[in-house]
Parts: sequence; structure tokens; C-alpha cells
Amino acid sequence: MLVRNDILGKEKIKSQKCSTTCGQGVRHREVFCERGRRMRAPDSACDPARRPATTANCYLTACPAYHWSTTPWSKVSEAVLK
Repeated sequence: MLVRNDILGKEKIKSQKCSTTCGQGVRHREVFCERGRRMRAPDSACDPARRPATTANCYLTACPAYHWSTTPWSKVSEAVLK
């Protein structure tokens, strides 16, 4: 994904997937300065004030909720009641 173009260089981003399959997670990406077509350039060639973030929060679908479940009460035998 191209983020910025100028005479000296452009910043490119390679993104990764979210760190979780549900709920809140984090994703990381590599950000580097490039000149021309796929020629890496020193970071100083790109504007540091416009450098994209390397991490971001991500939120996928809500995680399944857990809850308690019970079986029916057992009947008390007559022998116990006597």
C-alpha cells in the first residue's frame, strides 16, 4: 500500500493480520522508505513527521460468551428422607 510520494522517497507498508481471531487484538506492519521502484532508501529520505504507525488495534467479531450450565436436580430417594 503506497502511503506517500515525494521527490526523495515514498513510504511503503507491509501489513500483517490481527493477532487474535475474535475480540480486541493488535496488528503489526513493517514501514520502510523506498525510492523509485522497490529500491530501499534510508529512513532519513522520507519525511519522519508523516511516517505511518507500525502497530494498530484491531477488533474482529465478538468472542463467544461463556456461561454456567446445569443439569436438572436429582430426585431424593425415599430412603434418605426416613
